[in-house]
Amino acid sequence: MDSIIGNNKQKEVIKNIIKMKTIGHAYMFVGIEGIGKSMVAKEFAKAILCENPSETYCDQCESCKVFNNSPDYVYVTDTDDVIKVGEIRALSENIMLKPIKSARRVFIINNADKMNESAQNALLKILEEPPEYATIILVVSNKEKIVKTIQSRCNEIYFSPLTLDEMKTYCKIKNEGEELLLYARGSIGKLEKLKNSNYVKNVLELENALNLQDLIEMNRALTKVKENKEVKENIQEILQLLMIKLNSELEQDYSKKIAQIEVLEECCEKLKRNANFDITLDYMMIQLLV
Repeated sequence: MDSIIGNNKQKEVIKNIIKMKTIGHAYMFVGIEGIGKSMVAKEFAKAILCENPSETYCDQCESCKVFNNSPDYVYVTDTDDVIKVGEIRALSENIMLKPIKSARRVFIINNADKMNESAQNALLKILEEPPEYATIILVVSNKEKIVKTIQSRCNEIYFSPLTLDEMKTYCKIKNEGEELLLYARGSIGKLEKLKNSNYVKNVLELENALNLQDLIEMNRALTKVKENKEVKENIQEILQLLMIKLNSELEQDYSKKIAQIEVLEECCEKLKRNANFDITLDYMMIQLLV
């Protein structure tokens, strides 16, 4: 667990749970994507199943050696951005089986906020009367998508974005540059995603287009942006990244940057409500030229 960068206080809480043997039936690990929640959940699960735990697992016992393939460890995650009721019903049947190699059984539901309504209802039935040997860990990026009745039955541990120093440590370990840290916003997962995409290039192209002062020139530049399939598929993420960049530059031209950010926020809200991509970018152009 110590090898996972960041969230040291949260990891100490988990270590203390293992040390004091106060393991609960349900936990919810909450925080933005890419900060190590799933990794910590797996480490927690391994420590719970360990035959000789102290603050973490021993890595020597039979349970530790077979952890990834242990019948007492079940890992569920989303498929095509959703967790359906069938997967939770299968978990419900599985959870009734008593431990085979360990004293307990652990079930991780990764991206639990991807559960649809039926899946959440099925999970709620499990959480109402979980077997005494079972621990369920929900890994969640958007807590608001989890119904309150499930939230109330879980011990919540909130994970924070990594600090700038922690992100720099990661870059140093990986022997990589730090030029994308501004956009990553404390998320190693987002940093890795940015490294393997053209997002930042697309952000700069969109910014250059929106800074043009001539309607014809801006329209020409935005037409090129609209034709970029990657931009269209990821427009909300690109707008968010552009707002991050503008926020970091407020001292350069405060009034202009604030006005741009307000327009971008409005366009993000429109896109969230399934507004037309082309019409939204045209609206953005008009607002920024007013």
